Amino acid sequence: MKAREMRRLPRLDPASYRGRAAVPWAIAMDARTTGWLEPLLHLRLRELLVHVCCRYRLICPAYVLMLDHGHFLLLGVEVREHEAFSAVAYYILENPVRAGLAEEFSRWEYSGCCVPGYPSLDPRAPGY
Repeated sequence: MKAREMRRLPRLDPASYRGRAAVPWAIAMDARTTGWLEPLLHLRLRELLVHVCCRYRLICPAYVLMLDHGHFLLLGVEVREHEAFSAVAYYILENPVRAGLAEEFSRWEYSGCCVPGYPSLDPRAPGY
């Protein structure tokens, strides 16, 4: 089998991801592979996300893992809340509903948020 050449998107200047930046990010599994989504992987991903958020001074107010891809909203810690932030967060969280995997986003167990210092914060909880 011949090795495939990996295509990479151009990287933005690091300053583009800091301060008041809000970056919606999606990643797909190679060849849209499924079968990897399970509770232990979700826990490991959350642990990695905490480290990334701490290292780069980010928060992840919403993410969702789908059967073959994932969506993340990453914000610099200096970002102030505004309507666009909430709209993007809920758009990300509603992906399982639009895909027919859940009737309500709050019932999809492979979603959440990662805000260092707030381990029990959950976008599925009332009042989030």
